[in-house]
Amino acid sequence: MSRYRFIAAEKVTAQAVLPACALLGVSRSAYYQWRSQPPSHGRRQDVELGERIAPIHRESRETYGYRACKASCNETVPSSSIAHGGASNPYRTASEVLRIGTAPTLCPAR
Repeated sequence: MSRYRFIAAEKVTAQAVLPACALLGVSRSAYYQWRSQPPSHGRRQDVELGERIAPIHRESRETYGYRACKASCNETVPSSSIAHGGASNPYRTASEVLRIGTAPTLCPAR
């Protein structure tokens, strides 16, 4: 977690930007500048990947892990669009599965 994310979380819980900035050695202006920036290209791709993973995970009755989600994502998106957020690597898919909270559950016994 970055310093700025910590300050943002602290602001939500305690409404205290100034003490958090002082504790972490960050100026308030730097924090507010960070907060006003748009998400990075990689972050936007992660959000898009999460939007593709969530329905795949639901349709699998929440049994797919990151490998199956990655395979399904890569089947639905042509590999020619990798530069445009198409196919993803397994590490990025795994971190996004964890971030959005779609960990697989065990299948019931048959």
